[in-house]
Amino acid sequence: MALTSPQFVAQVRQMTMTTNNGVVSDDEICGYGSDAVKVLYDIFAANWQHWFFKSFTFSLAGGVGGNTVPLPSDFQVDLGLNLNPTAPTPTTVPRLSAFNERNDLQQWGNFNPVLPGVATNRRYVLNGDSLAILPVTSAAGEYELFYQAQIPDLALPLSTAINVDSADACFDSDGFLAFNVANMGGFLPAYVGGTLTTNFGAPNTGMNKTYVIGPTPTTANYVVTTTPYTGQSLTLPNSGTVTLTYQPENTIGALPQVLNPWQLFIKAHASIAVNAKRDLSNPDLEKKLDQEHARAVQMSQVRTSDLKQGPITRGTQSPLWGPYDDGAY
Repeated sequence: MALTSPQFVAQVRQMTMTTNNGVVSDDEICGYGSDAVKVLYDIFAANWQHWFFKSFTFSLAGGVGGNTVPLPSDFQVDLGLNLNPTAPTPTTVPRLSAFNERNDLQQWGNFNPVLPGVATNRRYVLNGDSLAILPVTSAAGEYELFYQAQIPDLALPLSTAINVDSADACFDSDGFLAFNVANMGGFLPAYVGGTLTTNFGAPNTGMNKTYVIGPTPTTANYVVTTTPYTGQSLTLPNSGTVTLTYQPENTIGALPQVLNPWQLFIKAHASIAVNAKRDLSNPDLEKKLDQEHARAVQMSQVRTSDLKQGPITRGTQSPLWGPYDDGAY
């Protein structure tokens, strides 16, 4: 089971004996955990780039101004580009080998024998936050970029509580509760997947529970839950309190499942950082971190190793003396 950010904070505080110590905040501890995750991420990705890879598809019209596309917000390193990704045999688009060759590509190059009419002279180049296909006259097409993604920061969920008044209107949305979040700053994409906990006053007390927030609603400033409410109908005007809990955008609320075997590394790394802020040291923790670091490096190298064929001696033959006898017959 994945370790959540509140669990991580609690365990690091226990390891550093800071359970009732406010010198280091919970957010700081999550930050130290994020640093540790990125160290592990770099160890794994350096040895096997496809450990954390994603892809995205896009279309280009071609021509001047039609040969570029913005890179995904979590882009870190490109791994390869396909042309016509849904074809039985996609075409690999090579990266431009040198920037000073950017104007040397001809409009018509060699043609792909599998997909006649598809020029194979095109190249891709990364320019800041965008990807460009050259030459521009051959850039039109469907593409899929494979890339190593950045790992989001570990963070605690946020909670916003308000007193319900006449402006915080609710309504029934086909058996699900819809709630106006204008007084919470309006709708945010990060709310999706979060929770809405109601503590309504009479006569709506039968509706009090924790609801899961569904996809982006069509009604402005409302969140629509995916948890049905039962027991009574909503009566307006409403009163009481509502608490909205959600994960901040571009963060994760739990360690990725693939990093579960490396929890000791991450917690030891964060604990050492907590102790450093307090001008303390813990040789035992530092030794554990060194051991886990060495294990991570070794395991990442093992994952990149191909299976090797052992030497075959049985039945082999010397050019001078004939078949070898290894005593196995």
